[in-house]
Amino acid sequence: MNLAAPPLLDSPPTPLAWVAADRPAEARRVAEALSRIGVRASAAEALDQALAGDLPVAVVCTADPACLRGPLEWTRSRATPPPAVILVCPAPSATDLEPRVYQAFSEDVDPRSLASAVLAAAREWPAFARAWPLAAADPGPRELTQVAALVEQHRGLAIRADRRRALAEAVGVRLVARLLPTAQTYLRRLASARFRAQELDALTLLLAVNETHFWRHAGQFTALMSEVLPRLRGRPAKIWSAGCASGEEPYSLAIACLEVLGAEPPVEIVATDNHAPSLARARRGRYGQRAVRNIPPEVLRRHLRPWGDGWEVPAHLRRMVRFERRDLLALDTREWVRRDGPFAAVFCRNTLIYFRPEAVAETLDLLSASLEPDGALFLGPSETIWPRRPGLEPVRCAGCFYYRRVDDPPASLPPSTAPGRVRAGAVDDPEAIYRAGLALLDVEEFDKAQERFQSLLDADPTDPRGMVGQALLLANEGREQEALVAARQAAASPSAPAEACYLCGLLQERSGDDAGALIRYDEALFKDPTLVMARVNRAWILLRRGDRTSAAAEAGRALRALRSGLRVPRWMTGGMEARTVAEILESSLGLPERRDEP
Repeated sequence: MNLAAPPLLDSPPTPLAWVAADRPAEARRVAEALSRIGVRASAAEALDQALAGDLPVAVVCTADPACLRGPLEWTRSRATPPPAVILVCPAPSATDLEPRVYQAFSEDVDPRSLASAVLAAAREWPAFARAWPLAAADPGPRELTQVAALVEQHRGLAIRADRRRALAEAVGVRLVARLLPTAQTYLRRLASARFRAQELDALTLLLAVNETHFWRHAGQFTALMSEVLPRLRGRPAKIWSAGCASGEEPYSLAIACLEVLGAEPPVEIVATDNHAPSLARARRGRYGQRAVRNIPPEVLRRHLRPWGDGWEVPAHLRRMVRFERRDLLALDTREWVRRDGPFAAVFCRNTLIYFRPEAVAETLDLLSASLEPDGALFLGPSETIWPRRPGLEPVRCAGCFYYRRVDDPPASLPPSTAPGRVRAGAVDDPEAIYRAGLALLDVEEFDKAQERFQSLLDADPTDPRGMVGQALLLANEGREQEALVAARQAAASPSAPAEACYLCGLLQERSGDDAGALIRYDEALFKDPTLVMARVNRAWILLRRGDRTSAAAEAGRALRALRSGLRVPRWMTGGMEARTVAEILESSLGLPERRDEP
């Protein structure tokens, strides 16, 4: 910071800000620099003093923004109004704390810019303090609907019904961070093009799960290095990291290419995301120890170099990655794929969970079309493709599964193992007909399955087994709303099969009703305790909600069933086997992988 900056005019003589820093001497230097240009500031002895609120502004200079996480997490519960927090750190626009601060600057900020931010915050703070504890701050249904529409329109992030509370909390965080007294004030801020982009970026960070690190879901990188990259030797190729967040994934892909293909192979990693601050951090390529915790130590030492208390991506790795801001749901992305593709592999992990069902289907079609023949699509652990997509077949590898692009849809099982027509006289056994229909679904004999389910309805239009069979076929065609109506009708019958409740849960989960889905999965398990995918899906919902303890307990029950040799219907898993489902569940929860005995 240039300490010889000229004074600002019209600045008040009273103290405005505490300055806290990692080292007391640094706090004194910044406070003196601000005071010399007319903005009186005092060095705080500790962070708690700076955040106490007896001065309207707290300037926090730190290399570890995580130190603010606890103090700012519960700001709304304070009895007294908090100060505006201005953060100065090496990479402010990429930290997950930026949504909780008034403004963020890099460590080389000009003192006049910092002083101007202090003055602006000090002018806004008195009105904010008078309104504390912000009785009118909680947005109502109308305000939430407006904000949700803007987030989805401009950032592609669908705010499902069960996420409205999270959206309200995110708006509350921004009200405090930006010193705004009411939700209506915040809506006016969003209506301004000048502020909208910054606010939507902040809301996206607060709403999305931004936990990411190098070598995340290591089994997928094992599959990439053992089965996909060897096919690229001797030729140029591209790999797409769709939803790359702060860059750990595309740099991991570049490392994997170097490990398998040698020094600077002719492979380009194209990394896209719709969140500008995350892309800014990705381009800087500097990460803390937590981000690299999953890289094998020898790989880490070979490919990253120490930087301060963390690690930096060297130039030769950066040359392999091209970052672009791009919305997966935008119309011009289709043209971009035609221009920049095809790709030998696409990683799109933990992105589709934020999309509406129709957007998920549209995006999967886009990702599939972007692949070259035999190209590989890697999704997040809970993002199985259901219904199955023609042209994509699931491939099982140690510790994971992925999808491979094929010219034709996956072939059915050989005739000797595929279920045949119901034997003569079986029309008198509705349960056998229903089970035969489900078995035909498993081998994608949809017309024959339709015959079975229709025969049940011809005999009894109220038979819940026929209704759930028809619902399954509708869902397979992507007609999910119609399928949910039919599944609910089936589930309403006292004699409904467990699959009716399971399908209701699955379709409600896909539409964003996680709370309703949990209830439906419970109903399915009550009817059939062996319906293990209901437990698997419950575990993923609980994990998504942040309840890791309950998720781990549910996953433990599911894993015991999956390892017992229980057959899992392929229509429930997108074609995966029970063992693969178990490995994905273990990976998503960070559980140690179980090695089967020879």
